[in-house]
Amino acid sequence: MKQLLLTMMALLFLLAACGTDDLSNGDGGNQGNLDDQTGHQTNPNDHGGGQVIDQPEELTEEELLAMIDQLNYRTAVQPDIEQTIFTMELINTGDDTVELGFSSGQQFEIVVTNAETGEEVYRYSEGRAFTEAFVYKPVEPGQSLTWKEVWEYGNDIQPGTYNAEVTILASQINKQVIEGQPFVKQFSFEIPEEKERSAFHNVKVEGTAGKYKVTGEARVSEGGFMYHVEDGHNLLVEDTPVQVAEDADSSWSEFELDIEIPEEQLPVNGTLTLVLYEENKKEGKPGSQHHVTLEQIIQ
Repeated sequence: MKQLLLTMMALLFLLAACGTDDLSNGDGGNQGNLDDQTGHQTNPNDHGGGQVIDQPEELTEEELLAMIDQLNYRTAVQPDIEQTIFTMELINTGDDTVELGFSSGQQFEIVVTNAETGEEVYRYSEGRAFTEAFVYKPVEPGQSLTWKEVWEYGNDIQPGTYNAEVTILASQINKQVIEGQPFVKQFSFEIPEEKERSAFHNVKVEGTAGKYKVTGEARVSEGGFMYHVEDGHNLLVEDTPVQVAEDADSSWSEFELDIEIPEEQLPVNGTLTLVLYEENKKEGKPGSQHHVTLEQIIQ
């Protein structure tokens, strides 16, 4: 009997020793450990001392301002009779990649007011729903981010002068919060009047930065017309003939123009205007003209 009791006590001692050894060698589940000296969280799967997981270092105020300054913000507007096209571009002119953070799916805002009355006539975000998740957009050196919005108003907006405020709604740069709105442009533009008995109809413009595709319809005598491009001071594209259908004087004929202007000839601030006109061969001078805004460049 005494021997049996001694055997049972020995077994209990061995079981207790094994349990203590398992606890001392276990990884404590999936929780990470803390480094004894630094207090940083370590990689829980690294049992050889732990790899320290550091948070990104915050930029100084000077470094953050330098990041903002290396982003060149440009806007362009193309007003027409029934719609206006807004183009926004952020160009990274620096040597480092910049990551923009947006607090929602809305990445820009456009507000248009009547220049005479001050009445707000258009707000891009009105009536739209955006995701509430953060959105991140990296911009590599020498690359850019571009946004385009078409404001279609048909006959609801009267011709005249309007003021626009166009804002890129970035709230972070490289995961660091930026104060205020550093990317804002304010400018005025003209919505043109539709001229009666115009020889040109449904003229639309696509493109930016010196490369444009213009489509439309013409009703002109002798099946042809002329065009040139100017910026109010200089003639950027010389007078160029365009041939359309021979019966274009009695019906509308479609046309398409591909216009390229070298970057060094583009104005820093100004409006590129396409002038379409019929040539009055009897008098040797242009007939009625139709002006189309290719782009309003604001640096």
